[in-house]
Amino acid sequence: MKGPIPVDILQKYQALSFNEAVIKMAWEAVNNEGEMIDKIMDIQSKSQIPDHQVLLFKNILNKGQDDDHIMNQAILDSLATNKHQQVAFEIMNPEQRKRSDLIPVGLKNVGNTCYFNSLLQTYFFNSEFVKSILRFHLDNDNDEESGRRSQKLKTSIELVLQLQGIFVSMIGSDKKYVDPTNVVKSICDDFGNHLPIGDQKDVGEFNSFFLSRIEEGLQSGQIKKSMINDQEPPSQSRILQDSSLLRQHSFALTEDSLVAKLFFGKQKQILEYKSKGKIEQNQKDEIFNFIPLDVRQGNVYDAFDSYLVNHIENYKTDHDETVAATQYNWISEPPQTLSFQIQRVSYDQQKNESVKINDAFQFEQEFYIDRFLYYNANQYLKIREQIQKIKDEQKAIRRNLNSLNQFHEKQDLNQMIDGMINFLELQQTKSDNPAYFGQKGDVKSFVQNLKLYNAQVQEKKNHFLKKDQELEAQKQASFNGLRKTKYTLQSILIHEGMANSGHYYAYIYDKSLQKWFRFNDIHVSEEKWEKIQFDSIGGNGVQNAYLLVYVRDDIHSQETKKVFRSYRISESPEYLKDFYGSFLEPTQKQEIMRENQAFREDIANYKFNLTIDSIINSYSNKFSYINEQFRAFKQKYGNNSQLKFKPQFTLDLASYIKSIDDNKNDNLIKFLIADSCVREYHPQKFGLLDDQLTEGEKLKLMNKFRASFNDFKAPKQLNLSERASYERYQNEFTSYVRFGSILLYFFNLFVDGNYQQSLFALNLLSKEVQALPNSNSYKKYADNMKQLLPLVILIKTIIKEIPYDLNLLGSTLRFLKNKYIVNIEVQCWNVQITVFLAEIYEQHPDKVQDKLNERFEQDNDTFNEFEPLLSGQNADLEQFLNLQAQEHEALNINMNKQNDQLFEGILQTFDKVKTQYKQYTAFQQQLAKSNLPLFKDQRDEIFKVK
Repeated sequence: MKGPIPVDILQKYQALSFNEAVIKMAWEAVNNEGEMIDKIMDIQSKSQIPDHQVLLFKNILNKGQDDDHIMNQAILDSLATNKHQQVAFEIMNPEQRKRSDLIPVGLKNVGNTCYFNSLLQTYFFNSEFVKSILRFHLDNDNDEESGRRSQKLKTSIELVLQLQGIFVSMIGSDKKYVDPTNVVKSICDDFGNHLPIGDQKDVGEFNSFFLSRIEEGLQSGQIKKSMINDQEPPSQSRILQDSSLLRQHSFALTEDSLVAKLFFGKQKQILEYKSKGKIEQNQKDEIFNFIPLDVRQGNVYDAFDSYLVNHIENYKTDHDETVAATQYNWISEPPQTLSFQIQRVSYDQQKNESVKINDAFQFEQEFYIDRFLYYNANQYLKIREQIQKIKDEQKAIRRNLNSLNQFHEKQDLNQMIDGMINFLELQQTKSDNPAYFGQKGDVKSFVQNLKLYNAQVQEKKNHFLKKDQELEAQKQASFNGLRKTKYTLQSILIHEGMANSGHYYAYIYDKSLQKWFRFNDIHVSEEKWEKIQFDSIGGNGVQNAYLLVYVRDDIHSQETKKVFRSYRISESPEYLKDFYGSFLEPTQKQEIMRENQAFREDIANYKFNLTIDSIINSYSNKFSYINEQFRAFKQKYGNNSQLKFKPQFTLDLASYIKSIDDNKNDNLIKFLIADSCVREYHPQKFGLLDDQLTEGEKLKLMNKFRASFNDFKAPKQLNLSERASYERYQNEFTSYVRFGSILLYFFNLFVDGNYQQSLFALNLLSKEVQALPNSNSYKKYADNMKQLLPLVILIKTIIKEIPYDLNLLGSTLRFLKNKYIVNIEVQCWNVQITVFLAEIYEQHPDKVQDKLNERFEQDNDTFNEFEPLLSGQNADLEQFLNLQAQEHEALNINMNKQNDQLFEGILQTFDKVKTQYKQYTAFQQQLAKSNLPLFKDQRDEIFKVK
């Protein structure tokens, strides 16, 4: 189970005005802190927890990184415009800006451009469009060619180049979101005027400008001379008079152009009327991008039908007649991408303002366009006439249903009754609620009647809904023969807000992954279809679908054959191995990899900067800790004359150096304390002594130390002499930790009576310390024990405290024959060993054939067959040494340690050895004094044997 959220993380998000309960819920749900922001925003959006203090500029240790003033002002304007909305929170922390693997890249809202972000994300899912943008380049571009271009055309080319850059980032960036500012800045209107940032433009109008400039820019890349000089905007007659059909482009859009191929279709507009007893027809072909749908029609098919057939009551003919006419908008060439704009804004004459219609509008994930195609016109009109009765009945049912859903001032009748029931029930129980007025009359019966009415209203609603669904099924079944050209839903653009303000975000379906994603500016997350339906259909507040984008199924289904977009981060082995990754040129791959590397460095720098204050605080504590430990050590052991053998103080490297000579190495000790603090908090555990820290980082740290402490306490950079001393002391420290660990291991075995393993450990220690001066404490320990241990083994075998063991005796004699052992400073040592061996065979006559005594007297016999018992691998010892090395890292100052456990352990176990082997120690001392071998009677005297 995950532990409670750390206090520092909780406080960090509370400082960003997030609710404590939400923060804790998010912490329980995420795997790492990098996912916190997305999870917090997701919880808030689903639980409707208000967050009216969303901050766009919470700068965490990143001062001086603001955008241009105009962008900042646009965002502030956006916040003011959308006070009732949840404005996208911009993450300033580099670590929080890291994208989660398998999640698409988001887009920063640069001031009321959420509608553009939603469109751009939708266009990003058109693989042919993305590939063409990424492969765009200007052939044979030169100053003369560039000079001939108008400003509008230059801006259009710049738009394509900026879009190219943003698509590269959307394919491969490790960032949670990227900044489309330069793309937005490169979009201009038909006259070359830059569109004002922050202007809450109609999506269709903005899209028209955007695609126009893209087409112009792409054509320039193809060096089409006819496009070098801009054409004048067309006359008004070239633009459809019905403004709901979103804008005809202001340049000559060729049929074979990329934009036309991908996003535009053709419609045949037929105006039909009777003049002078004769049926007249006017026809013209128009290209179209978005098809407007009247939200009041209730669903996409009925709304398309309403757009297809328009009845004009008072049409004035060329003969100056006023007649009834019918205008048909047939689809003559269906587009690859079919886009519907749901017209939810109308003008309220009474209020003299635009209002948004939030009625429910049904649509499916599949759409068949066949009935609206020109070549099916006769068949469709015939069916349309046949089902008119069903449509009329359906309209009547929907009027009845609507009268219940919007009973009084557009309030739902069930909700109104529920409110009255709650009010009356409140009056039956005395309450401090301000809505309590006391019971008047038979309230209980009134409440019961209201509940009955409420149930009847709901029952009637259900009846109308069921009947409407039945009629809709009958109506659609009539078109079963017109279901060949299928489109599948790719994108839903959601508008949340009022008629003149609000926020846009998008739901987009990734066909290859079979997942829906929610693109809410910088926040991108996976979403379920049920939630998408609830947000999109309408009738549940001010949040509903505004734009529907379908893709022809034969094109959309190509994404099921391979993974088009995998959204892997650069750390993944599958990075850029998807279909979109194959679009990138080598230079584009190199650029995005450089950006990702720079971003990783930003994260590392952020983490480093974030910890500086902690480092300074830690330094102050560790500085005091080192001095306190040294004072305690000095007081306890500094003048202890009884300590003949005293190991080195190896709590850490700084303490070791201080115990040797405090005065000569003052700055080195402070520098090592500082280095330990940096390692403690640095993400990669680098310190001041490592080359991985840049000189800039080191300088920043040292300046902070100087600013925080006086000269007595602040460390300075090491000079060459101090650096050499550090390396020497570090080698000493590492060696002494190893020597002390072997010694402690030996003492523990010796006390436990494990003499065979004791020999192994003592042999290793004696070998490693042989080059040390005789004054060295570890050399003293080894020299002392290399006499005592053999004495113990041989005497215990003589007196039969341990059984006769050939391997133990043989390895003991092999130990004594080693070159780093033979210099024992007792002249009669070999004679004494011979005496012991003779006594052993007197006690064990059955072992005489081993002849160890005879072999020992021969100088050339070194008992080599027993060497494996003294050397080679020892897993237990290696494990112990590794554990001690970890516990005594030179550069790790651990304030949880109250003493040097290795130092204390050696002294404590040595005391046990002296106590346990007191008689053997006395024998050893007597032998050293006499310089003559001691025999049984003398030994018995020492051991007080009666």
